[in-house]
Amino acid sequence: RWPQDWSGCSTGCQGSKCQASSSSVHSAGPASVMESKSILRRAIKEAIRCLPPGVIAAQTEMVTQKVLAAPWYKAAKSVSVYLSTAQEMGTDALISDMIANDKRCFVPRYTTDTMEMLQLPSLAALHALPLTKWNIRQPAAIEGYTVALRDGVGLDLILVPGVAFTAAGARLGHGKGYYDTYIARARAFALEHGLPPPMIVGLALDCQVVAQVPMAAHDIPMDAVVSP
Repeated sequence: RWPQDWSGCSTGCQGSKCQASSSSVHSAGPASVMESKSILRRAIKEAIRCLPPGVIAAQTEMVTQKVLAAPWYKAAKSVSVYLSTAQEMGTDALISDMIANDKRCFVPRYTTDTMEMLQLPSLAALHALPLTKWNIRQPAAIEGYTVALRDGVGLDLILVPGVAFTAAGARLGHGKGYYDTYIARARAFALEHGLPPPMIVGLALDCQVVAQVPMAAHDIPMDAVVSP
């Protein structure tokens, strides 16, 4: 069904899945958590690079349908969601559903050392977002937006990207700590305002779910991980 030879791929791609796993971490022998994370990041990113766009699209549709059917999504009124790139589980359909169903949809804006979630007012605003030098869509400035943890709104649900996850909820991010820091802030905000803590859900492609993920003390696990 899928091309049998994807030139340049070294992770053992087969069909709609890639055979990258946490075993890659241990192949180099003993390593620190940071070194283990770097090894696993490289393996998973190579695995995703091997996937044809049609496979990512098909897996995105499966994950999207699972999220839309989940009770925690249906109940959420205020949701933050990442703005996906071509190498991630896509989120545009989820954003469209949130806006169509009058959920407050918040998307990230990154600076050098911080991340805020800004409310997206419309689909037109989504399509008008500029690209950063890293080819990531995000609002150009914070002015003019409702900010989830600044303007007293809070969040019911945070949909989180990552490089790798375990089914039990361990997560490997891109190494900047944006989401670990933000989730801690969101939980503190909820506690301060007498609100339930937000549900934290990771979204993953098949080859991003592995048996083990190296975790440091500051790494925050997911409440759930949704994959195809």
